[in-house]
Amino acid sequence: MKVKLSGHNCSEVLLDPFVFTHLKNLNTVEFSASSSSLLLWQAFADAEQVQVNLSGLEVACDCKNRWLSAPFAKGVAAVFNLAKLSPTVPLQGCALEACPEADAITADQKVVSGSEGAPLTLSCFTNGVLQEQPPGAEPFEWAFEEQPRRHALLHVTIRNRSLEARIESASAARDLGLVFCKCWQCALPAFDVIEVQIPTNLSLSVHEYPDMFQVVLHGFPLDNVNVSITRLADNRSETHRASSLQMMYFDGSLGLHSEGGHSSFFVKYFSVKLRECSHCEHRLEAGDYVLRFCSTDSCAEAVVFLSYPKHPVVIPPTLSPQEDGVRIEAHALHPLLNVVVGVLAFLSVGLCTLLAVVFAKRRLVKKGWEIQRRISRAPTDRTDETSIRLEDTSSAGYSTSGYIIRHVPEIERADLQLREKLGQGAYGEVYAAEWSGTRSSPMMRVAVKTLRNDVAFDAEMDAEAAMLSRLDHENVVRLYGMCRASEAPTMLVFELMNLGDLKTYLRDRQPRAADYSQFPPALNASELNNIVLQIATGLAYIHSQQIVHRDLAARNCLIAGQSDLRVCEAAFRPSITVKISDFGMSRRLYSQSQYYRMGSQTMLPVRWLPPECLNDGRFSHQSDMWSFGLTLWEVFSYGRVPFGDLSNNEVLSAVCSGIRPNRPRSCPQEMFDIMESCWKSAPSERLSSEDALVRVTMAQ
Repeated sequence: MKVKLSGHNCSEVLLDPFVFTHLKNLNTVEFSASSSSLLLWQAFADAEQVQVNLSGLEVACDCKNRWLSAPFAKGVAAVFNLAKLSPTVPLQGCALEACPEADAITADQKVVSGSEGAPLTLSCFTNGVLQEQPPGAEPFEWAFEEQPRRHALLHVTIRNRSLEARIESASAARDLGLVFCKCWQCALPAFDVIEVQIPTNLSLSVHEYPDMFQVVLHGFPLDNVNVSITRLADNRSETHRASSLQMMYFDGSLGLHSEGGHSSFFVKYFSVKLRECSHCEHRLEAGDYVLRFCSTDSCAEAVVFLSYPKHPVVIPPTLSPQEDGVRIEAHALHPLLNVVVGVLAFLSVGLCTLLAVVFAKRRLVKKGWEIQRRISRAPTDRTDETSIRLEDTSSAGYSTSGYIIRHVPEIERADLQLREKLGQGAYGEVYAAEWSGTRSSPMMRVAVKTLRNDVAFDAEMDAEAAMLSRLDHENVVRLYGMCRASEAPTMLVFELMNLGDLKTYLRDRQPRAADYSQFPPALNASELNNIVLQIATGLAYIHSQQIVHRDLAARNCLIAGQSDLRVCEAAFRPSITVKISDFGMSRRLYSQSQYYRMGSQTMLPVRWLPPECLNDGRFSHQSDMWSFGLTLWEVFSYGRVPFGDLSNNEVLSAVCSGIRPNRPRSCPQEMFDIMESCWKSAPSERLSSEDALVRVTMAQ
């Protein structure tokens, strides 16, 4: 519903507080007045669904209108559910310096401790020139509560500049949590936050997602919790103390990750999932697991059924390298042959086992399964705003189409329904889609990368698909399968990351001093550190698989999680998962000493590359670490472009001359030290991904 308010020959437009609150279908309000007007902010409270257009309104140069141009404190717009104003009125030419000092409200005690059934008192104090308390305004509000407290449960007293709320009989189930103390009388909206701490037993809730379970632990206190997990298949149990790091159980086959970015003193979030690896030492046991969380006073437990992804991708063991340094990899064999091999392996011991492996290797080579060297000359132009052409000689890539087809799961075209377009990649378009081929659910949302008609599924495409199909990590984007049809473009089906790329995510959540709404709230230091930790974890895994990414940057990291558009404070933001993506420039390293050289006329992301890549196109794990340092710089600068004031040609000269980016304003010195360790001119002097992960973890 749209409403237009007009006033002619009026000295001011006056609106009652909460005037738009009860108009449920109202979404747009337009003002039109012929003379100056006074607007009180309380009129636009509890109306976050309303868009208010002030372009037709003349606003008086009055201190009561100062709220229209003054920047609000962080979270104010969300706490008071203020309507969205468009455009923000600048009050140009108004001399508001003589206005009284901005009002403020302060909690008498930031932390209030209570006990079950005992009285509890909360109090706040205000300063400044106060107005009348609007009828119906609630000065105390519990976070996450849908309805205001009934007066029978909460007795509120307002005396002069003090606000007091008294609870006769406190209840942890009802009162434990964060309370907003809100000043409705202030000329500018203001609030403070009080922690209400009441000891209570632990409780658990479990939420299932396509590739993991999220566990929500509620209670108080939560500072000393042990987590025991029992695998019912063999009744094996392990216990670890809950920490901000990832906890591994059962020889690394199960991971429990603490999502500290949005946890609070009374609620903590964890994700739990099985980790699949065919050649690791741990046992692969899908089945029921008992999760038991215990504090010093109570315990809570839940039983979950954990299994592997719907289309498991098994990481094959790598055999010994041949004399030319190229690794021969194990391939899928016929089921009957698998049985025979299994029996032979059971009967063989010592030298017999070794001979069987050598014999199998020779058979693969004899049958033509050896890795073929092929020339890949397809230009890559994927990296917008970052690239410059580099002249160099072509070099060999490695691929075999038969091998790929046998190892990337085939997906039927009829099982895919393409939906909205998400973007444009180097080789085609990316769509959101619905996939009906899963066994656990009738429909699953996925991302589909379609290849342009003029792009053949060549060696470069083969390498990308083969590599991605082997990666199985919570911080690396998953490839579910491939769809090949004779009259349709080839499609690669990935997991869908619903919050988009990290670069855009950071830019949308940077602190905005001049934007009072700050909606969604800015990312805090803890959240930035958590993002860096997830990127470091994913990169360490990629390097452990002998892979070089070659294009690591914030734009190539994707985000998944619940939306935070209605979140008022960063502390309440749902957790996110950061995953490294876009391996279009990646290649498997067949030996530690070999580097992949760029082909002629190849586009390079120059702002993220070290001197050895810019000079002669040599890429390695060490060049990835340089890019990792630049990605950290992007995170702490909220998505800014490195060397943003230089052209691409100037960046080439600057990097080779030893110039490095300055420390972002919000970056801790520990993190900047890590960046500088990644930006050493000599590749051998840079941090390894494992060392970087250790240092990032210690900096949390």
